[in-house]
Amino acid sequence: MIIGASWEFFGQDFFGLRLPAVIFSVAGLFLLFYLLHKITNNLVVSTSFSMLTATNLWFLNFSRSGWENIFVCVSYLLNFIGFYHFFIEKRHRLGFVEVFVAAVSAFFFYHPGKMFLLANLIIFSLALASSDSKEKLKLVRYTVALFLVVLLLSLVLLAAYAYFPAAYSRIHSVSVFLHLKSVSEFSRHILRNVFGMLTFLGPFFKGTVWERYIPDSFFLIHFFVIPFYWLGLVISIKKYWYYFVFYLIVFLPVNMLSVSTPDAVRIVHNLPAVFLFAGIG
Repeated sequence: MIIGASWEFFGQDFFGLRLPAVIFSVAGLFLLFYLLHKITNNLVVSTSFSMLTATNLWFLNFSRSGWENIFVCVSYLLNFIGFYHFFIEKRHRLGFVEVFVAAVSAFFFYHPGKMFLLANLIIFSLALASSDSKEKLKLVRYTVALFLVVLLLSLVLLAAYAYFPAAYSRIHSVSVFLHLKSVSEFSRHILRNVFGMLTFLGPFFKGTVWERYIPDSFFLIHFFVIPFYWLGLVISIKKYWYYFVFYLIVFLPVNMLSVSTPDAVRIVHNLPAVFLFAGIG
């Protein structure tokens, strides 16, 4: 809808087709800088990793395309900012509103964004289970609210499946359950995704039609960023567990349960999070 409106407004010109992706990608970079500065309190680190994201050829390609998948970067980072406000600064109302807006917008932006609400529900449930009695009542309210939204939108998806099965043709065309015929095939598929997620080496992303969307290089992100990314993941397991859990839930099911993955198209919205973890490292 956003791209269509821009396309019509600018007289069905390529400028109008590409403009929304530019706006969302630039907004995502500002959000990344803001969050990195909040976490690290270091202007050099927040500027450096924001610039590395902006100049990454994979990210740059989608930031100029007439495609909506880059929109989810904004939702992703807004969701992370909401976590920071909620769990670190204890600004519960503001943090929850940010999480809610991020998750609902991602639901309508691009297919992988539909995982955001579920990921948030799991994270708030885990926080509720481990909270003290003071925090418990607030967390109950927020968790129940998320549960009701997840339930409502799940019913919408089920109704769409029942009455408009063609809407799910894309899911059927990439489902591992319809395309992978053996346990060994599935095992290789899992390993390819895990190693692709950890290393971002080009060979793990190539060999399918989707490789045309990534740079023809061995490293899809700057090679010196990768060790910082690993370190940031390890630090986040304890210090920012909600970032780590969210990253896994949003990344893994989309890739593990669909063929021709890791896919540069389906996970481009994860890129700012990769550089965020590197900045934390």
